[in-house]
Amino acid sequence: MFPIALFMDAETNVKDTFVALLYPTTQIIVGRHYADHKFMAVELHVFIQNSRVPSRELWQQAIEQLGFPTVLDASLDVRNGAGSSRTIFRGQSKSFEFYLEPTSDIVSTYPHVAVRVGGRDMCATFRWGADLMECGAALSAAAALAYIADGVYFYPDDDIVYDAAEAVTATEGDLKQI
Repeated sequence: MFPIALFMDAETNVKDTFVALLYPTTQIIVGRHYADHKFMAVELHVFIQNSRVPSRELWQQAIEQLGFPTVLDASLDVRNGAGSSRTIFRGQSKSFEFYLEPTSDIVSTYPHVAVRVGGRDMCATFRWGADLMECGAALSAAAALAYIADGVYFYPDDDIVYDAAEAVTATEGDLKQI
């Protein structure tokens, strides 16, 4: 289920929205709109071997093969792209941030995942705000990348680590809730 709670701050008259995705064993806060109108960024990481970084075309084929409703921007340069990446999710134009960087940059912050990451030397980071459609696009893209590149999917806020098959299964369930 997708619990959605909307709160009104009586002093500021600003709405504060919490939206959560339920994973089988934990809850992920997808977004929160704070009183100062700033969005909390949510991110997840997929660790892959440099030799398995796919082209945009192969990645898109994996997304389609898995039946995910996401279309990556045709101009996405997987190896050199950094920042906002336009996508189509369920027919709507959306975006999420995408970065490809050395694994060491992320594992230095989360050393407890190093054993699961193994020899995967690159990390794809996906970041989005409170928009559920952006979340769906990022989750789809991340799970498909893990699938095609034998990646390790890591959601640090709840310390979730999935292998590729687990990431696909979890994402299939999440997309039913979006």
